[in-house]
Amino acid sequence: MAFNVLTTARVPTPSDSKPGLDIDGIWTPYFGAEASPGTMTGWQIAPFAFVEQINTKFASQLQYEMMGMTFCHVTPSKWVANGFNGSSARATGDAKEYGPGFYSMCGQTLAKNGDCFVLGKEWFTKKQNDPRWSVLAFQVPSAVTQWLLEVAGGICRGQLLHYFTRPSGYPIGGAKPDAEDLRIISYLNNTGRVLIFPDDPELKVDVGKNREKMCAAEVQKVQGGNLPGDPWVVIGPQKPEYMTARQVAWKYPVGLWIINSSHRTLAYNNKL
Repeated sequence: MAFNVLTTARVPTPSDSKPGLDIDGIWTPYFGAEASPGTMTGWQIAPFAFVEQINTKFASQLQYEMMGMTFCHVTPSKWVANGFNGSSARATGDAKEYGPGFYSMCGQTLAKNGDCFVLGKEWFTKKQNDPRWSVLAFQVPSAVTQWLLEVAGGICRGQLLHYFTRPSGYPIGGAKPDAEDLRIISYLNNTGRVLIFPDDPELKVDVGKNREKMCAAEVQKVQGGNLPGDPWVVIGPQKPEYMTARQVAWKYPVGLWIINSSHRTLAYNNKL
């Protein structure tokens, strides 16, 4: 595969009529119906709540919505409680493994006994001894998905789409990346607004435009810090060991704009 030609994404402008904000010199229009200049769309969460298991019919419908890609987030139930009272909440970007942002998994993990369900049980019910956790599903509209892939992934946006939407496996190497996978990963890391780490958190790959080599474990030791290349999205390794899904970190500020302007649904509430 040749990597010597880049495609240039269309850059949104204020003439696109919708209010928005300037991010690194790129005018980024809001797409939420409730958005207004200087604000983000509120988290008006539809109450699709299920008691004992994630509704698999609902999950399959989400995967194929025309609105775009679907992702899911596991969170304490109290975090989404205001959504049922008509008030709003929004992601604010707490600093975690990869710095400030919002952490999710792809929508294909939203199924009975899938990774969202496993993460909730392991992280909240077992580790924190608190069964009050929920799964939020949110959808990134097709137009925004295309814009994100073109700007962040360049000519390798097909591979980036694969990493976004598949819970495990690489296009060529399968569960573990081979030399060609690593070459594509390094290309994306050096070129766009994305960082991808292999399953092994100790395996180093090229990151940033200076082609320095780092592994996920090194980045996490400093809680993200100033990540190479100033990425919008970080696709992490398959961790912890009981999960098959990669973690997707939607980085501040672009990630939070996408999250807070998307349609969200409460897919599961373990509190009920």
